[in-house]
Amino acid sequence: VSVASELRAYIKAKGAEISEENSEGGLHVDLAQIIEACDVCLKDDDKEVESVMNSIVSLLLILEAEKQETLIESLCEKLVKSREGERPSLRMQLLSNLFHGMDETAPVRYTVYCSLIKVATTCNAIAFIPTDLDQVRKWITDWNLNTEKKHTLLRLVYEALVECKKSEAAAKVMVELLGSYTEDNASQARVDAHRCIVRALKDPNTFLLDHLLALKPVRFLEGELLHDLLTIFVSAKLAAYVKFYQSNKDFIDSLVT
Repeated sequence: VSVASELRAYIKAKGAEISEENSEGGLHVDLAQIIEACDVCLKDDDKEVESVMNSIVSLLLILEAEKQETLIESLCEKLVKSREGERPSLRMQLLSNLFHGMDETAPVRYTVYCSLIKVATTCNAIAFIPTDLDQVRKWITDWNLNTEKKHTLLRLVYEALVECKKSEAAAKVMVELLGSYTEDNASQARVDAHRCIVRALKDPNTFLLDHLLALKPVRFLEGELLHDLLTIFVSAKLAAYVKFYQSNKDFIDSLVT
């Protein structure tokens, strides 16, 4: 009996709508159907679930690269979508096994890494995920990410680090993100720039304020109250801040809440 047919039988016994017969289309078609139905396993506390889900990951890793991508994406979607509390440590372990089992330069590792960060953030486990900026930069190059994916990845890492109170590491990632915009797309960075300045101003340990003024997306905010406030903080002139506060009390209060 093949592993695929054993998996089919197990998932069917859990209540999934799947045939016990293997498809005639080969392993990748079997895996597509198994992954589509595997949600039932993640809802269960059964001891066998771990080995069943790990078997799916193992089979995925032996497929040819061109057949892996869509299946990996659909498994990641299932593992991220599971409602909070549904075996988060198992979902992290599966994503981690998948991530470390793949070729280091496989572009689809991007999807697996983003999924890992999302799951880790829901269960306060970001400390177990590699988020070192040098490593992240290397992956961005290895996976040959386009601008949009690069920004998505850095944003995810930033939010995760903020969530677990690693403000210094988060600030460095945000500066990397803002620094990666060009003259052509800097205006699109408005939300990132805004968020970065607000977090930086709120954080008593921030040390990167003067660096921020030099970044293209931040320069796009010149003339706005937030940019004026940042400039005052960089100059560290209390009298200027007091004057700004008196004129813009509502604005300052809105940042603090």
